[in-house]
Amino acid sequence: MSRLQIINIFETVFCCIVDLPSGLNRLYGEAEIAGSIAGQICKFVDPKSISPGSSRKVKPQAYEAYLRANFFRDKNSPPDLERSIGFYTQAIALDEGYAQAYGNLSRCYFFCGVFGMGHPRDIFSKARASAA
Repeated sequence: MSRLQIINIFETVFCCIVDLPSGLNRLYGEAEIAGSIAGQICKFVDPKSISPGSSRKVKPQAYEAYLRANFFRDKNSPPDLERSIGFYTQAIALDEGYAQAYGNLSRCYFFCGVFGMGHPRDIFSKARASAA
């Protein structure tokens, strides 16, 4: 049988120690082990204290531009990455606090650098700037 121990350090950090005898991972799947860990964590964290409605509202037009950008980004070709950058830029212009749009814009610039769509120094500096 496995032994799972959660240690509360300084009232804020949780450490998880799982002692698995040899061969146990062959008997139990990852789902069972993860479920056991989650069950132990719930003893320390009250799920009701997590506010599910605390996420920031995004302007609908910005979200639509974001979805279009994701569509072209996922095609992962140089012309589509350029279109994606345009849509992410549009989403950011419509909602300047849209963090996911900034993050994915940075990701697009990264792939542009990987594909050699410009000088790496310029492309990667744009990626860093949009991620900051």
